[in-house]
Amino acid sequence: MRKITVPIFLIAMAGCYLPAVSATKSLPIVEILGKRYYVYTAKKGDTLFGIARDQKWNDAELQKLNAQAISPLKKGNKLYYPVDSEGSLNVDIYSLTNAPVKELTHIVKKGESVYSIAKQYNLSVSQIYDYNPESKNGIKAGQELLLNKPETSYSKQSENSENPEYYTLSGSETISQVAKAHETTVASILAINPGINPIEIKPGLTLKMPTKGTGLKEVTKNVDISVLDNFESYTVQNHDTWETISEKTGVDKEVLAEANPEVKNLKKKLLITVPKVSNITEERTVIERDERELSDSGIKNIYQDVHKVSDKSEDLVNVRIAVLAENPSLKKDSEFIRGFLAGVDKIKGGKFKISLKVIDGSKSVSTITEQIPEFEPNLIFYTGDKNLPEYLLNYAQEHLTTVVNTFDVRNEDYLHNPYLIQLLTPSTQFNESVATNVYSKYGDHRLIIVGNEDESDQLAAELKKIWDPKRIKYYPTGKIDIEELQQKDKYIFYSYSINKNEVEDILKRIAELQEMSPLSNIVTLGRPNWILFDDSLSEELHKANTYIPSRFYLDEESSEFKTFNSSYNNLFNRNPTKSVPLYAAVGYDVATYFIPEMASAYNDINQLKPSRNSVQSEIDLKRVNNWSGFINPPVYLVNFTPYNTIDKIVIE
Repeated sequence: MRKITVPIFLIAMAGCYLPAVSATKSLPIVEILGKRYYVYTAKKGDTLFGIARDQKWNDAELQKLNAQAISPLKKGNKLYYPVDSEGSLNVDIYSLTNAPVKELTHIVKKGESVYSIAKQYNLSVSQIYDYNPESKNGIKAGQELLLNKPETSYSKQSENSENPEYYTLSGSETISQVAKAHETTVASILAINPGINPIEIKPGLTLKMPTKGTGLKEVTKNVDISVLDNFESYTVQNHDTWETISEKTGVDKEVLAEANPEVKNLKKKLLITVPKVSNITEERTVIERDERELSDSGIKNIYQDVHKVSDKSEDLVNVRIAVLAENPSLKKDSEFIRGFLAGVDKIKGGKFKISLKVIDGSKSVSTITEQIPEFEPNLIFYTGDKNLPEYLLNYAQEHLTTVVNTFDVRNEDYLHNPYLIQLLTPSTQFNESVATNVYSKYGDHRLIIVGNEDESDQLAAELKKIWDPKRIKYYPTGKIDIEELQQKDKYIFYSYSINKNEVEDILKRIAELQEMSPLSNIVTLGRPNWILFDDSLSEELHKANTYIPSRFYLDEESSEFKTFNSSYNNLFNRNPTKSVPLYAAVGYDVATYFIPEMASAYNDINQLKPSRNSVQSEIDLKRVNNWSGFINPPVYLVNFTPYNTIDKIVIE
């Protein structure tokens, strides 16, 4: 909710008029024809000038509205004066409210950090620490964090705030009601919160709100309106009813009732107020709302427009894909494109049309930004491994078009750009998932950490955070004391080293320990880059019963790899260029996953299902929250077993 503050000059201004406010504040208010009026009941000796002076009202306006009132006034005469007149202070002008600000909380998800949560809500890390002091010692999945503190405050409400506003639904609110109350449109809310299903929203759902006025369309129309000219009095006659008085005065009975709310029964000689009304046609600027907001079917239609969902009556869904290659001359980019084409060749003949455009990302920004909107893609793949271009992020949000960040593992724009897919599992999520999974299986083992500490090793930090410190032993020199460990026990080894020779030596020492102590239960957890040694150190990895965490793993004996390799060979008459990851396999996997899935979902990115039969990596997209982009949580634990087999374990 918006925090409310009052500038000092407003407080000073309000103080200058306090006598007027306190005098007027005690008067009853009636609403007539949508406008509010103070009602003053005359006392003996009152004059119009004296009342205007005491109430700080404009004398001319008071006389105009009460033309029949002649000084000195009769006791009991009613006089009317507009609440919103420029001649009196209206506290509503400054939106001075004393409403409590609601709490905003966040339930921590696996892989989130205080830093990533702060970025989601445009807060600083220190703010979260201030509200949640215990979070300085770390946070866990399922923990509830307070993101603001309820307080009472005052302000002139700002229409343009640097900090986004969040709103939590309560009761049986609909998205149309929320849009109207916040002076925006359903389409604008869906565009900034593309993760929600607008028909199935429930209490407790938190929305990021668009800036006030976003999406609203102003139109000029000739409007027939009733205007109040002045007030007159009427003395009730015998047998009068509201209907007969309406006929005599030419004023609707509903308007008469509005002007005389205290009159329950009409009695002879009772003096009532008669507002004199003129009907005029006036040119006005009005807000034209989308009529589709009034029905569930209409809101579904708005959702389809925002998400560019294809017409389900079409025989073939057209999936339009743009590949923005950072530099097509690079091996990474050229192999990705070849693999993508091999994937397209594999799935051709499906119930969809494929439109593919490759854009040279080494060209000028102006050239690129002309080509993308001309093609109007449903999906854009970017092949750079760092520094996602700002123009691409802006295009995604402005055109509501999803961008797949294919190779960059450090980018965090997915936290606040809802049209970004972070294909490689972010480092924080990756390391926490691996540590949690390993601990769930081997938490009863003693953790043996070998080598000089590497402060950049986030996986080691997660392991030390979750393991009982009393069950951790360190060998900082890298030399494992076999004699010391030679007893029946359970050990899991972890090494800081990424040097091949050092890794080989450590694996041999672990295998030697297993031979000397066959009753010990020993496993090894490698660093992610150890996957580079899967061929050269295959024997050592197996003997040490090694698990290697990785975002990619390629099994050349699998049927999926053989199908991919055959498709690639058929097109290019050669094998893919070797690399880790295999860039051609990345292109093949995303083509064979995204194109059929987008077609099945009629280009609705929210409806994609997890991947099946991938060559090198799994795809199962999850949004961090309603206003964020997607991450791809699945990672592998590749187990080189003592039986010379390789198990590829998928974890999330």
